[in-house]
Amino acid sequence: MGIDNRYIVPLLKFQVSSPIHRITLTHILITIQNVANFTLCVLSQGLTKAVEALVGLLDNTDDRLKRLAAKDIIDFIIRHKENEDLDERLAEVEKRLAEERGG
Repeated sequence: MGIDNRYIVPLLKFQVSSPIHRITLTHILITIQNVANFTLCVLSQGLTKAVEALVGLLDNTDDRLKRLAAKDIIDFIIRHKENEDLDERLAEVEKRLAEERGG
């Protein structure tokens, strides 16, 4: 994962007359990508800790807290499954549209 190509491609198509400016633009794009990757890595580590904390609450002695944690986990799994299903269906629609346009 990283920066969406919709943002990068226009910059790559940007006409730069000077070779030094071309190198600078390339360096800036690489730096932006590296910062984005680092940020995602840090967020992923935080996500892991958050999930571990939520799962850990399932062992809490407070039944209300256990129920809330269980509900959050179940809700997340259901939303994730729904998103996966939608992604698959959307990919199929996009594939069919591409086939119709190409053939």
